[in-house]
Amino acid sequence: MTLRMNPRGGDTIHPCQVFDRACYESRLDELTHAIIEQLKWIDIDARVLEDRKAFRTPSVYPLTEDEVYAKFHVEARAEAEKVIEVERKSVVEYQANHMKICLKNAIKTLQFLVYTPRGTKGKVYRERKIVLNPRTHHFEERDVSYFESYPEGEERLLQISNAGLHCDGFDRYVPYMSEELKALWLKFSDLSHLESGVVVKDDKAKSESEETAKTDSSRT
Repeated sequence: MTLRMNPRGGDTIHPCQVFDRACYESRLDELTHAIIEQLKWIDIDARVLEDRKAFRTPSVYPLTEDEVYAKFHVEARAEAEKVIEVERKSVVEYQANHMKICLKNAIKTLQFLVYTPRGTKGKVYRERKIVLNPRTHHFEERDVSYFESYPEGEERLLQISNAGLHCDGFDRYVPYMSEELKALWLKFSDLSHLESGVVVKDDKAKSESEETAKTDSSRT
């Protein structure tokens, strides 16, 4: 069966309409009902033609709206899904140049940010620290994440995160990307995913031991 609905071009449809889950379901439902209506009229015309060939007066269409839906829903939904697949490909093709520029820029920035003087990718560490809260101006204990070293690594980690901001959401386009674009995405993805670890502070354990010793000595 050929497409009964003309897919919209990538320049006339917003990516969210066919990639966002809720919008996708809405678009699918809209197309399904439109195709059901077309299939209903095709069925009506076929019945009228059959009556005329038999020299009968065309009869009233016998199916209710619920019966029409039940009869054509599966076929119409399958056609609607095909339409959306074509629209998704069109959206990605239309966005391809923009994505290519974003990915190339992000890759260039990340290559500068994530490699250490050793020539290997650095790591992200998480450590419990006493830090000043800029809102309350009070010191508080919280987990601090940083790239390689503290405190300069906090700013570097922020720069790494910001490098890929313009590439957010590109992962959903991967199945529809060209080989060239997919290769750029894989390179960006590899650079932006860093190994992480947790630092256990030896001085904290030492401090707790010293505090325990002071408490014990005060009791004697």
